[in-house]
Order: sequence, then structure tokens, then C-alpha cells
Amino acid sequence: MKRRAIGIAAAVAIAAFTFYWATGANHEGVTLHTSSVSLLGLGNEPLTQPTPKASPRAALPAIPLTKSQEVDQLGKSTNPVDNYRAYKMVRACLDAQPAAKQAVCGDISPGQTSAETRVQWLVTAAKAGVWHSFVDVETEGPSGLGVTWNPPPSVAALEQAFAGEAQTMVAAAAKSGDPEVLLRSITAYLSQGQKDEAVALAYAMDAITTDTHHPLAGRILKSMTPEISAMSPEQLKAAQAQGATIAAAAKQSPYYGSI
Repeated sequence: MKRRAIGIAAAVAIAAFTFYWATGANHEGVTLHTSSVSLLGLGNEPLTQPTPKASPRAALPAIPLTKSQEVDQLGKSTNPVDNYRAYKMVRACLDAQPAAKQAVCGDISPGQTSAETRVQWLVTAAKAGVWHSFVDVETEGPSGLGVTWNPPPSVAALEQAFAGEAQTMVAAAAKSGDPEVLLRSITAYLSQGQKDEAVALAYAMDAITTDTHHPLAGRILKSMTPEISAMSPEQLKAAQAQGATIAAAAKQSPYYGSI
């Protein structure tokens, strides 16, 4: 009987304690809400366990493009540098030795290596002034057989039109500072005896005096030493100034130093 009385008293005490704190009353600066009581297993709400966080999934490795997919992506790009890279890939495929054909070409298709397709990419790059592309224009021409600079009347109209476009490409290449085209200009200056320093000589002087890392600086210096030595101080100063202006404009081209 005594034990039963003690048990009843204990149950009443627990109930009173729970009610007392569950009211949210502040007792000596301490507040215990019903949610806290529930966590103790004394409230009406069931005790819940936190849901474990799912571990992050590892990123799937990127699937490399095939040769054909890469060419297609580069060819469709709006960046002329990418178009030139597409051209170089298919040109390398065409030029590959039989033993290396599979490694170089992969799954590149005949349609991608066709003259029409590759010349289109090449012309886009050359018209923008992408470095080195004009040299390939001379090799390819409109049909993959080269450019006829002074086409006779018997040459097709397409060939004549393309030869005219080539001059536009030369100008674009010069504006971007394409080394091969600059050397061509300087060679024309020397061979034709032109005494107009506005273009070729100005580029040459800039390459020598203000851009020592220019890839043709050494060749220009060697080839033009007699002409430079014969220039008066005024001519030399004018050529240097004009060369700096032309080269500064070329370096603003997004294709300066490309490829």
C-alpha cells in the first residue's frame, strides 16, 4: 500500500512538473516550451529523428568529343579563330601519311574535308585577319587548287572573284599584323623599288625599334639594312612614327598573335 502511494505521488509530481514548465512561464529567467518537453519524451508530440542528408553525387566525367564532333563545333563557331582551327584539323587529315591517317583523322567525314567546306572556314578566318590563314588561302584558292593572281580570261569567274577577295584578305592580315603578310609587303617594297615608306618600311621600322619580340624582326633588320642606312634622319623618324601608329592599330585587333 505504501509503495502504491509513493508511485501515485511520483506520477502526480511528474504531471505537475510537466504542466508547470509546458505553460512557457518564465521562472528565474529560464523558459521551457512544450516543444522542449516533447523532445524529452514528456509531451504529446512523438519524438522524431532528423532526416540524414543525402551525400552529393559525384560529377560525371566529361565525354571527350570525337574528331568529327570537334571539327563540327569549331566550324560552327562565330569566332574566326575557331573556324581556322577547324580548317587546320581537316587539312592535317588530308595531308596525313597512311600510317598516321586513323590517328589524325579519326571519324572526320569526307564532307568535312571537302574543298567547299574547308575553304569556307579558311576564307572566314582570312577576311578577319587571323594570323597565318592567308598563306593557306594561297594554297587552297576557291577550289582547293590555289589562287591565280592574274587570271586569264579563260579562268572561271569564281576564280577571278576569289583572286579579288584575296587582296581584301591581304589588307585584313596586314591590319592584324600577320607576320607572313608583313614580310610580303616588305619584299614587295624591296623588289619593286617603291620609295613609299608608308606601309612596308613603317612596319619594318616598328618591328625593329618598338616590338623586339616580333617574329620577323631579325629577318627584317637583315634584309633592310641598306635601305635603312640610306635614309635621312627625318625619313627614319617619320618611318618610325608611322610604323608605331600602324603596329599599335594592329595590336588592337582581336586576332593579333592568333593561332
